[in-house]
Amino acid sequence: MTDVSIITLNYKEAELTKKCIRGLFKSKKVTFEIIIIDNSCDANQAKLLKRLTDKRVHLYIANENLGCAKGYNFGIQNAKGKYIFIINNDAEIDNSGGLFRMKQYLDTHHEVAVIQPKIKSIKNHNNFDYAGAGGGYIDVYGYPFCRGRLFQTLEKDKGQYDDIQDVSWASTCAFFARREVVRKAGLFDPIYFAYAEEIDISIKIWQSGYRIQIFPATSVYHRGEASWKKMREKKTFLIHRNHLILFFKCFSLTEIIFLMPLRIFYEAASIGFYVLTGRSNLVFPIFQAYIATITLFPKIIKQRRTFFKNYHKNSMPKFKRSIIIFYYLQQRKKFSLLNKKYLYG
Repeated sequence: MTDVSIITLNYKEAELTKKCIRGLFKSKKVTFEIIIIDNSCDANQAKLLKRLTDKRVHLYIANENLGCAKGYNFGIQNAKGKYIFIINNDAEIDNSGGLFRMKQYLDTHHEVAVIQPKIKSIKNHNNFDYAGAGGGYIDVYGYPFCRGRLFQTLEKDKGQYDDIQDVSWASTCAFFARREVVRKAGLFDPIYFAYAEEIDISIKIWQSGYRIQIFPATSVYHRGEASWKKMREKKTFLIHRNHLILFFKCFSLTEIIFLMPLRIFYEAASIGFYVLTGRSNLVFPIFQAYIATITLFPKIIKQRRTFFKNYHKNSMPKFKRSIIIFYYLQQRKKFSLLNKKYLYG
């Protein structure tokens, strides 16, 4: 049986994808296959990717842009490995032993379903990267943050987060998991397209009785936003819409009623922030996000019923205060400055 099925998506960045794959070819002590889903709808991209002739590479050319969630699901459904490793095409694993160390850890820790390696900047190996950093959490309002990254503040990696810890969610920039657990949890929800899909599946995996952890013994270096640099408005729309979907889908009715007024205030504050910082082009996508969420409400309610039908309390860490207040009002801009009793207490 194949140990690991590596899954990556390509969207008009074939050269980066090939570079990522070449790094993975160096992996030792582990058998693996590489599944590439090309979302580009571009014959030239397909032609470049077909030059990867290694028999371990399986290339699938999509007829449309499947997005992240559908793309990952397609890869998982065609995977043969005991484990899956989803990695961004603009990321590179640290060395030849990284894949093996993650496999070895899950082989001996059966209560853990997903681990995320430490994710650092490919431009500066001393800094954490935005897309996952040292492991992801959510606060009481559903806003995400990471060890080593609070909002736009990125910390230097000085080994301060080199312990293995339970986390709320693992980034799909580098997501190593038991394939069957992800499949039984319902796979990634296509409603998200891109962004927040990893938080949604992480919550469902915690609901399944498994744990998710950060595994800093392996590092992945991420270039960041290779496919999104020219689509700021689209990205802003998806981030705001998808976190609203997550909030209405996975939070209890009591939480929604109690927390929604302040969430609306936070959204209004973000609009003011964009205007004051000269990014007024990002204001309209926020309004679009609310309209899109309302349009999707019948589907969200249906998914919510399914989610709470299978709901049971679990030990998923959640920051029991507002990360926005800690960051902006109390000026606590490092994870180490947060009061841990609100996270693990």
